[in-house]
Order: sequence, then C-alpha cells, then structure tokens
Amino acid sequence: EREAVVDFSPPFFTSGLSMMIRKRGKQGRLYSLNPYSAPTWLAIVLLEIMSIATSSVLYAHMKKADKQRNGQLRIYIWLFSLLMCIGCTVMITFSVLQHLCSTSALNEEAKANPIRLIESAEELVEQDEVKYGMVNNEFTHSIFEASNSSLHRKMMETMKRNGDSSFVSDIAEGIAKVRESDGEYAFILDDAVNTMENERRPCDTRKIGEKLTTYYFAVATRKGSDLSPKVHKAMESIKARGDLDRIYHHWFIERSQCQISASARNPMSKAEQNVTYSIYGMIFGVAISVVISLIVTHFERKREHRPVKFTDEETPMTA
Repeated sequence: EREAVVDFSPPFFTSGLSMMIRKRGKQGRLYSLNPYSAPTWLAIVLLEIMSIATSSVLYAHMKKADKQRNGQLRIYIWLFSLLMCIGCTVMITFSVLQHLCSTSALNEEAKANPIRLIESAEELVEQDEVKYGMVNNEFTHSIFEASNSSLHRKMMETMKRNGDSSFVSDIAEGIAKVRESDGEYAFILDDAVNTMENERRPCDTRKIGEKLTTYYFAVATRKGSDLSPKVHKAMESIKARGDLDRIYHHWFIERSQCQISASARNPMSKAEQNVTYSIYGMIFGVAISVVISLIVTHFERKREHRPVKFTDEETPMTA
C-alpha cells in the first residue's frame, strides 16, 4: 500500500519482532568436581615440593648449628617455613573439600530438578509455565492483531486470556518485568532493541530463537520525485562501502558491555581464590626462609674467617 504513494530506497537496516527472556543463570547447570585447571595443579605440586625441600634443608642446617650462637635463630626460620607450608597445604585441602561438597550438592539438585530451556516461539506456546506478553495497543500489538500466522494468533489469544499479566505499558516496563522474573516471563519487542539490551549490564537476558516477524527500514521519497534515483544510488553506495556494517558493528558489538564483563560473568570460584592466596603464601614462605637463611649463613662464615685479635697480655712471647 505504501509503495503506491511513495518510492522506497534499498533497505539500510533489517529488524523485526523477537522475544526476550531472563537467563536461568546457574540453575540446571552441572559443574565440574575438579576445582583447578592443570597449570594450577602443577603449580601447587611444584610449590609443595619446594616447600618440603626448603624445610628439610633448613632442618639439616639447624641440627648442625644447634650448638652454635645462631642455632636458635635457625630453629625460628625452620619453624616459620614449616608453618607456612603446613598452613597453605591445609588451606588448599579445605578449599578442595569445600568445593567438592558444594559442587556435589548443586549437581544433585540440578539432576533432581532439570530445567528445560525454551529455544523457540513454538516451544513457548506449547507450555504453560512461562508467560509472555508485549506492549499493549502499540506497534507490536497491531502487528499481531493483523497477522495471518496461526502461531501469532495462538499467542495473541493466550496473551488476551492472561490479561494484565501479559501486557505492559511500555518497553522499559516489559524489560524490567523480564529481569525481575526468574525466567518465567518472556517479552515481545523490536529485535534491534532486544539485541542491544541483551548486551547491556547486568547481562542477564537473552533472545529466544529467531525473529517472529521481519521488517525493513528504508528512506521514503514522494512517488516519482527527482530525489528517488539519487537516494537509491546513495544508499547503494553506502552499502557497497560497508558503512552500514561498520555502524552496526560499532553500536551492537564494540559497545557491548557483556563481552567486556565476560570475566565478571565467570568470576573465580572460592576454591580458585583460596588457592591463589595459598600459592602466594607458599612462595612468600619459601622466599623469606631462603633469604634469611642465606643472610645468617653469610654472617656466620664472615665471623669464622675474621682474624683473631690478641691483647698485650695474651700475645705469645717469642725468643
């Protein structure tokens, strides 16, 4: 109908209607019982060996020096090294056991209460647990009302039957309702808005399946206007240069807050944090013990090679 009165340029953007739902997060997910990666385990084993070796060497030196002036100081160094080694080992062991207990409980709960993730509009209509809705009496509502699709009609009937629990007054309210639900409400909105919101913090929403409908954005000019071919040519030139792709990449990909916060979405577990502290503790303990022991040994050897000074009374008489 519109093409009868206006000329359209080639489309510069494609969008449509899609559905947003809150991510289920950690529910239903199975976790690995192994708390650390292979490099972390290797670092733990090497540091344990170094700590034990350091304590053993310090103990041997302590036994040799127990009758000397610095024998007591060596005992303190050995005890410090031993306590650091034992303390860090206990912390790692406790952390592993804590991880095993909590992970096993989560896995058992996930197996006992499996969660089915909805991946399409067809799956959404065939169930009753997750409600869905849209902005009432707006563009999206009119598209569904005028649609000949059996899927759209069935969805519209369900939304009308659910009444106020389905419809909202604006897009912001719909997105807020999705975020406040625990994956129990899906919101139908413009696909571009859906994509952009999913890439914003707190990164807790996702798109369900493909677009429900597709529509295009283009520049309209008066039918038969001299501007029509110029606009058409300019739009083709912009598309050929890749300007539109660069604009899309800038706004939808480069400005994504969820790619930047990928590490925040997968933060270190308690076990990983504890082992980090333990590794630093063992490195600190070994380093301090070795450095102090070397300093003590250096001064002992320096004192042993110091020349003996005699007083006049103690100077031996020579013939």
